[in-house]
Amino acid sequence: VSCDLTSFAGGAGLFTTLHATGAVLGDTTITAGTGLRATTGGVTASAGNIVATLGNITASAGNVTAPLGGVSAATVTATTSLVATGATIVGLTESVSFSAANIRAASAGVFGVASPYAGTIVKVYTWLNQALATGDAVLTTNINGVAVTDGVVTITNAGSAVGDVDVATPTALNIVAVGDSISVAVSGANTANPSSAQVTVVIRRSA
Repeated sequence: VSCDLTSFAGGAGLFTTLHATGAVLGDTTITAGTGLRATTGGVTASAGNIVATLGNITASAGNVTAPLGGVSAATVTATTSLVATGATIVGLTESVSFSAANIRAASAGVFGVASPYAGTIVKVYTWLNQALATGDAVLTTNINGVAVTDGVVTITNAGSAVGDVDVATPTALNIVAVGDSISVAVSGANTANPSSAQVTVVIRRSA
């Protein structure tokens, strides 16, 4: 191991860079103020911690293993593979889809699905199967029968065509638990018969 002292007159002072041509072994704690680099080997803390307060820990061709602790980062990039065994998935988005089989206003239909995830509904998309007639179709998103704030999707009659996509962005009352009922209630003035839409609900997971 060689210590880079080029930035310190007389060789004294706080080390800001530690270069290692092999492995860096630490029995307690290795703290790197700006960066800790092992150019050809690994960084191993057999009984302690690796702390990079202002830098990064990068394993381009190897692994970072925390057998008793955790890895906390705003962004984790895996260049080859990422294996999570028995992990809780938080912050990722999942989607569930279902058919609103009749979106005529006269039907006053309610269509939905049981949520397989716990989290927050962040988007509601619709995909139109047939053009509308007379007026708009309005689909109001509900969780267990309670309307989601800003969860209303309006499918406009004017210029409507198969494949039209519309979206709502909920802002409140949009938390779901596993097994909760997610549904849309049909209203508006659409008279086209038949008319239907595919609904996709995007959930940001909390577990």
